[in-house]
Amino acid sequence: MSSFLRESSDSFLKESRDTEGDPRGVKDDDGDKKFRSQLLKGSLELAVLLVLCTKDRYGLEIVEVLNATEGMRVSEGSIYPLLNRLRKEQKLESRWVERDKGHALKYYSLTPTGRRACRAMWGVWEAYTAAVAQLEGGRTR
Repeated sequence: MSSFLRESSDSFLKESRDTEGDPRGVKDDDGDKKFRSQLLKGSLELAVLLVLCTKDRYGLEIVEVLNATEGMRVSEGSIYPLLNRLRKEQKLESRWVERDKGHALKYYSLTPTGRRACRAMWGVWEAYTAAVAQLEGGRTR
């Protein structure tokens, strides 16, 4: 990285750490909200696939697991269209499970295609975050 970029990056990061508000030293303004929204939209498919890697879950449970994760804020309105698309792409399967009380729940599970997609997306994610970490301060993961 050129010395100009390193100095600019260091200066920017110092200014960011000096701001108040967010414990990470990042001021929460409209630009941050827009960036977070775009980042979430771009990574939500990977997040859903990761949640389903460990066990089958029903739709609201997926939302709850994601929302219990720091930095993830999703609504049912954004999850269900994604689940339907992933089902059409044959990355997920779904089945109805009857309960003793209440209505049946629609459970989602990864297909072999979904597992391959998750592994591939995770590889891209790791490479991308490593590259960003290098830009941030020359660190690698």
